[in-house]
Amino acid sequence: MHTATLNSILTIIFFATTLAPFDLNAQQTITRSTKLATNIKTGESHEYRLNLNRGESAEVVVGQRGVDVIVELRSPAGRILDVIDGPTGRTGDEIVEIIAAERGNYVLIVRPFGRGAASGDYELEVRALRGARETEQMLQTRRGSRDAATAWLRPRSTAIPPTGLIARNRRIPSLDALARSSRVIGLGEATHGSREINDLRFSVSRYLIEHHGYRVIAIEASAATLELLAPYVNGDAELTPDISRSMESEIWIGKRIRGEVYRWAREWNKRHSRDRVRVIGVDPQGSAAPLRTLRDFLERAYGDELVKRWTPVEIELAAADQQTFVFGYSGVSTTTRQFLMHIVAMFDIDAPILRSRFGDEAVESAINAARILAEFSDFNSDSSGVISHSRD
Repeated sequence: MHTATLNSILTIIFFATTLAPFDLNAQQTITRSTKLATNIKTGESHEYRLNLNRGESAEVVVGQRGVDVIVELRSPAGRILDVIDGPTGRTGDEIVEIIAAERGNYVLIVRPFGRGAASGDYELEVRALRGARETEQMLQTRRGSRDAATAWLRPRSTAIPPTGLIARNRRIPSLDALARSSRVIGLGEATHGSREINDLRFSVSRYLIEHHGYRVIAIEASAATLELLAPYVNGDAELTPDISRSMESEIWIGKRIRGEVYRWAREWNKRHSRDRVRVIGVDPQGSAAPLRTLRDFLERAYGDELVKRWTPVEIELAAADQQTFVFGYSGVSTTTRQFLMHIVAMFDIDAPILRSRFGDEAVESAINAARILAEFSDFNSDSSGVISHSRD
């Protein structure tokens, strides 16, 4: 797909920014000036045709506006060149880059994620169309950047064993230097399930804890569920049926290594009761416990009238939360988002009175539950007031 020359006209049918009927039986031709908005329904796929000469390049952006789509790129011969599905969910851009290895019509196929995915709107825009010379210059610039990055990384890198497991008696000078100069280290997410990558992340986490004083492991998991597991991880509770169920429900990718992390942290905490390691989640889904906590506290602190207003909100949030585990539509209404923001603000204002009446622990639990649910609604809301749809 990466070649050297390019000089053509990218063609795409021009849609006005108003929605227009889509011809499911025809490929739509797009051009340099294409900027369209349309709706896609469950089970549909939309095809766009871009005519490029060998060596030319183009950038097409598909902006998701309420529907999570996959964009498939095919060569003039019909061969799949790329499948684009970034971690942007239903709001954000899928960016398609085409570098023509041959002359002809390149086809973009836009379809909703999964068979049961909901319908929604998206926008499609041709952001760049480059000739052969401009494309070659772009590729040269990228090669220069990669070479510079490689030169910077080489003295700061170290080999890792094929298993991903770092020997307990081994020291890693490059990691030591990074750890001494940082407070937070991200270990990345190359895959969701490769054994070696997961073992490496666990080994590095253990290394940073044992040699550099790091004490928090933050993982892509439900924040609420990890709170339920905290007594076990802290060494304060045994593995009860409730904790086992929470652990089973929380782990669906990397189950083996997650269990090892929890057990290792537990053993550390039992040996170092005054210097504990915390394992926390950063995702607001998995919200059954926060929903219960918040309902109970609202009833105690504010009475039946507020609970009546809360009940339909709770039902909506529970239904949306269930959809996150099957990658379904987990949309939350603007009204629900605003109500949760109101509760968070109300707790902040009323905190001194609430603490005197119900105690610090109960109030902190309620505040934390409200914030988790507010974060979930903020990510999933269609409200125009949302600053950014950030799930974590």
